[in-house]
Amino acid sequence: MKFKSLFAIAISLLTINISIAANNANEICLTRNCKLIIDAGSSGSRAHLYAYDKDENNTPINIDELYVNKATPGVSNVDYRSIGLYLDNVMQKVPVQNLEVYFFATAGMRLLPEEEQQSLYGNILQWFGEHP
Repeated sequence: MKFKSLFAIAISLLTINISIAANNANEICLTRNCKLIIDAGSSGSRAHLYAYDKDENNTPINIDELYVNKATPGVSNVDYRSIGLYLDNVMQKVPVQNLEVYFFATAGMRLLPEEEQQSLYGNILQWFGEHP
């Protein structure tokens, strides 16, 4: 019974910390560099928001993850005509707008025929063009 209570408390604290980080992300990104990395894997896509500083050589330092959101299934399992809804789901809770975004599709996309890959990539590019 004690374990369940401690687990519930830990989950509550984690939820609070994530909410605080998401709420502060806009403020943080006003004073630090921020980028959104989308890892579109075979089992799901994860959107990671990072804040960082740069050293004298313009190299990122002090990297902090501010936010993460996961959507399933993997992007390679989404019909190219539905990719907009899928990306809406991945991006809907990102707490900062107008970010530089890096989108990486991995193993699952390599398994698709070239024509399907190109259709998905084309619709992904179009979606990001319409959602600056």
